[in-house]
Order: sequence, then C-alpha cells, then structure tokens
Amino acid sequence: MNRLHGLEPDDPTTGRGSTNAENLVDTSWFTTLEAALKLLTPGARYDELALRHFVPVPEGEPSIERLVLQSLLVRIHGLHRGIWRGLADDNPWEVWPLMRAMFELEVTMLFVSRRPEYFDALSAGPSATRRDHPALPKMTKMLNQVRDAIPAGVAAYAELSDVTHVGVKATWMARQVRPVDDGLILTWNSRPTFRPEQVPIAAAQLRELVDGCAFALEELVAQLPTNSATVEE
Repeated sequence: MNRLHGLEPDDPTTGRGSTNAENLVDTSWFTTLEAALKLLTPGARYDELALRHFVPVPEGEPSIERLVLQSLLVRIHGLHRGIWRGLADDNPWEVWPLMRAMFELEVTMLFVSRRPEYFDALSAGPSATRRDHPALPKMTKMLNQVRDAIPAGVAAYAELSDVTHVGVKATWMARQVRPVDDGLILTWNSRPTFRPEQVPIAAAQLRELVDGCAFALEELVAQLPTNSATVEE
C-alpha cells in the first residue's frame, strides 16, 4: 500500500501538497515505530481545532451546523486514537478498518465542503420525498469529485477495501513468508500482527489521514455560515 492521497506534503505554495507521481509513501520523518507513535500521539491538535472554531460558546440554541461540526471533530479524534492504539498493539485488523473509516470521513467532509447542498445528509439523513435532503453519492463518485485534492484516492480506497473486507488479500494477510536456509516458509500465529514492511506504511498513512481530515474539516467550516461555527469577538 502506498500514499493515500498521492500528494507531497507541506507544499508552501498551496498549503495542501503537490502531486506525487510515484505515489510512494513518505517514511522519512521517523526511524522507529516508537518515534512515529510519539509524533502521532492524538490530543493537542483536536483541542486546538475545538478552541479555534467552538470557543467561545454562543448564547442560545447551537446551530445544526455547529453540532454537526463538533461531532465530526470528535469522530476524527476517535478514529485517530483507535488507529494509533492498533499500531501500538501490532494489530492490523484494528488499523485497516479504522483507517478506511477515517479516509471515508475525510472524503465526505471535503465533498460536502464543495457541495453544501448535501450537508443535511450528515445531520437529518436522506429523504425520498424531499429534494433538499439528497443522499450522499457513493464513495467512488465523491472521490472523483475531489480528485484534485486526493489524486490517488480511488486506488487507495480500493486497497483499503481489499484489506478490510473478507476476501483474498484480507485472508492471506494473516500469514507471513519468512526466509530460511533452504528457501521460504509460510508462518502463522493466532495473535494478530503486522508484516514488518506494513508497519512504516501504516504509520505514514496515519499521518496523511490526520493532516487530510484536519484540512477537510477546515474547508467544511469555511463553507458554512460563520456564526454557526465560530463567534466573532
């Protein structure tokens, strides 16, 4: 598995990243899993986002937009914590499904920031009788709509789905091939474990997801009524 987004991070000209043609995962920012986990520890970033957008608290009833945004922030934080714990516990069966869910959330937020008519699908749900309550499109369609921001999205989502759903890749991920003096052996353990080459990839992809979700949330906040999410001093 390679980059989820197909972008080089931290492009100063865009603030979002530039297209990475090779689509190679970036593991240059850490040397060990312990170092990566320390850098990826969840917490402070989400507190900063909450302070920026939801403090001070407005008087009266909170808007639906504000409530939904707060829920999205908590969901991002929760998924980040789950993936982080899965990496620390060497449990790919915890990491990949939660990573897929976090990627879906990022794509949805980015899509809705560009198509705000779908916002009610995040709060009231779709309606068969009201045209102003459309259902969200399928994930692949939303990915195509935001492919400028997530160029590798369709391929990345297919990979995440392959290792998450019951199927060939998910089945054989439970085994490892190890070299021995006279060839190779196929090993198995009743306890879940990453293949050695998967650990740095998963850590790098978590960093992409954290940055991507924060970006998508900011984009969504910017498209909603200002006083729904923040209060001007």
